[in-house]
Amino acid sequence: MEFEQAKVLGGVGGILCLLSMVSGVIGIVGIILLMIAFKSMADYYGRESIFKNALLALILEIVAVAASSPPSGPRRPPYLGPRLGDSTLELSMSHCL
Repeated sequence: MEFEQAKVLGGVGGILCLLSMVSGVIGIVGIILLMIAFKSMADYYGRESIFKNALLALILEIVAVAASSPPSGPRRPPYLGPRLGDSTLELSMSHCL
């Protein structure tokens, strides 16, 4: 791929990443275009570290987003009240003893 095409792909990919608030699919397409542009630039300049660093940044971003998202799993509905081991239950029952 030529240098000018890589620049255009990178620009379009960046714009699509900015528009990812509208649709997640647009952001994914933008990231793919950016990665293709980074690979083309790395080949053009003969420095593989350009692509490797971009790939590492993408992987770390995915890990950070996954780590910061709330856990998904079975949760106790709040209307069921506290469990027996909760300290709030122990404090509220202490006046009965």
